[in-house]
Amino acid sequence: MLNSKWHSDCITALKAGKAFGMLLFFFILLSGLNAYSQSFFYFQSKFTRPAGPELVHYCFLVVESDGTAKARVRYKEPVTGTDHIVELSLTDSLMPELGVNPTERFLVPDAEPFDLTGNTDTALRSLRFRFKRESDSSGSYYVPIGEDLMLSDMKWIPAVLQVNQQKTLEDLLAAPDFVRVFYLEDDDFYKYIFGNNTRGPLGEKRKERFFLVLVAGTNDPTIGTAVKKDLSKIDTYFSTLANDLGVEYIPTYVTGNDFTRQNVLRAVGQLEKAKPAPIDIVVFYYSGHGFRYSNDSSKYPRMSMRRNDEENRDTINVGLEEVYDRMIKLGAKVTMVIGDLCNEDKGLPVPVGREVLKPKINNKGFSTMLNRDNASALFFPKAPISILVGSAEPNQLAVGNPSTGSFFTDSFLSQLEQSFYGPLKNPSWLRLLGQSRELTRRKSLAGACPTGSRTRCIQTAVISVVPPQ
Repeated sequence: MLNSKWHSDCITALKAGKAFGMLLFFFILLSGLNAYSQSFFYFQSKFTRPAGPELVHYCFLVVESDGTAKARVRYKEPVTGTDHIVELSLTDSLMPELGVNPTERFLVPDAEPFDLTGNTDTALRSLRFRFKRESDSSGSYYVPIGEDLMLSDMKWIPAVLQVNQQKTLEDLLAAPDFVRVFYLEDDDFYKYIFGNNTRGPLGEKRKERFFLVLVAGTNDPTIGTAVKKDLSKIDTYFSTLANDLGVEYIPTYVTGNDFTRQNVLRAVGQLEKAKPAPIDIVVFYYSGHGFRYSNDSSKYPRMSMRRNDEENRDTINVGLEEVYDRMIKLGAKVTMVIGDLCNEDKGLPVPVGREVLKPKINNKGFSTMLNRDNASALFFPKAPISILVGSAEPNQLAVGNPSTGSFFTDSFLSQLEQSFYGPLKNPSWLRLLGQSRELTRRKSLAGACPTGSRTRCIQTAVISVVPPQ
């Protein structure tokens, strides 16, 4: 049950005609484009139902960078006058809907609505949000164009949107009264947003170094566009994070015409010569083609450095686990080897999935939102930790989209953003990677797999975290 004073304040605000909506427990994220990855929308909607009076509700929708969303909807029952504040968990519909314009997408419920007032929700049996694809010089993005309400007969009715506004993080930070309508001042979200003592860059130069070896097959004619997306997002994310952490960022790139087996091994060798200290962070990230031999004992794939069909992949591949075995010997505090690549032996064409529903970002800056406690827990742990991830299990293909990039990389970065730039408590690498795997699995299901694929576009990452945490 909601705090009575909090609920009374909500009613007072409503009667006073103040602009209000919902603000849910959301995370302040970072994207690879120097902006918060979350998008915020405020709606005032009116539904004319075939049976019963009109229903007016007010909604604040928060869309995450991974295509999931949360919404809180406030409405008053027309007959009884009972107030409701309903929280909705939503996800990208992914699969195309019959009879719907192909440029349109939906955020649909993925769990039962939860009424925060303790009352029984009788109106919002199901609510979905309609988006339309648009594009400009920055690329494609989705904008909200409507809401649909499902009635008891399972039919959808559209709303009349009386207000449709996109909010910025700056708008929210400048309106604590708006936030207090929905959150108590001792709520984690409120304290995180307005508590400068818990967020922001660490503010000091640390002794740790952040080594990154980034290998990307950017020249490949089939997946090069998606790989370039991965390269840009990963480099931007980690360089910004290193700056916020106050650690030295030391990247090495193996891309373009330099994308060869010799250069990958040379980059790993140079890292060994640099002799990372026991307090340092070492990351190897690969995005490109991958495969396995039918008799391979490792469940992790091989990275293929083949740049054309004439090259023999037998002589120009490097095992992902082989790189990991060399890197854990460096003795860094955090060792991470991640590969976003296929893991099958047939050489099938890479499947293409639907792009992720991402609105246009209009927030400025993000470094002030670094979660200091989470950052320290994940990258400055008390004991060393090593991580090895292959984005697909044996005999699976890795799915992506030229607009979104590779799905595992997109999901992984989204989860990193929520952990490092949001109010989450007790972060865990194992939980973070597990959520990335599940997001990738869902997105891959919409991919059009080639004939002969053994697992028909089911992509589930192989994860090792030592020690498990």
